[in-house]
Amino acid sequence: MKKTVYIIHGFHSNQASGAALARHLKPAYNVVTPDLAISFQRLEVAVNALQKQVSEQPAATPLVFIGHSTGGLVIRRLLKQNPDIARRTTDCIFIAVPNQGTPLAELQQKLPSFLKVIHSPVNELTPAAIARLNLQDPANINYAGLYGTRPHSLTNYLFSGSENDGVVAKKSVVLPSMKALAPIDANHTEIMSHPDCLAQVASFLNHGRFS
Repeated sequence: MKKTVYIIHGFHSNQASGAALARHLKPAYNVVTPDLAISFQRLEVAVNALQKQVSEQPAATPLVFIGHSTGGLVIRRLLKQNPDIARRTTDCIFIAVPNQGTPLAELQQKLPSFLKVIHSPVNELTPAAIARLNLQDPANINYAGLYGTRPHSLTNYLFSGSENDGVVAKKSVVLPSMKALAPIDANHTEIMSHPDCLAQVASFLNHGRFS
């Protein structure tokens, strides 16, 4: 049975961000690119919407999740919320996911309250907010991470010299559960369609390692 791969986009994005990766993985996998509300509503809205879509798959279907940026946190929250989906999941690849938060989210906390509510998901991306979730990574899943290495001149000062892609630092992507980690010469926006990213994702899904 073919695995079904869900590609989850990040904040202020949509399903189009995963189009290049979806084309690269077909026809070896059934690929789904949901369009979730990850811009103006709390992340639980996206988590519940994704859970509904995944639950419609046949119960025996093995699952793979690939998340970009905030989309990776939606995936981790889903796996915690739904143990049945977690048991059916074989692989998770987190691409530039702020697993430990991002300084851009902390910067937003300094804005007036009426501005902070406009993009409410960003308030959930601070290190403290993520730590409060106590997210656990089920041991039956193979985890991998990809991080960008091309910073942005306007945000680089926020990272205190840490390797970053302009939005997320390498050290924030890393999880102890990851069996593979690799850099991509791209910024936060470019990384999802970068040829090296596409190749590394396919390598991990096909061989259990990055090339």
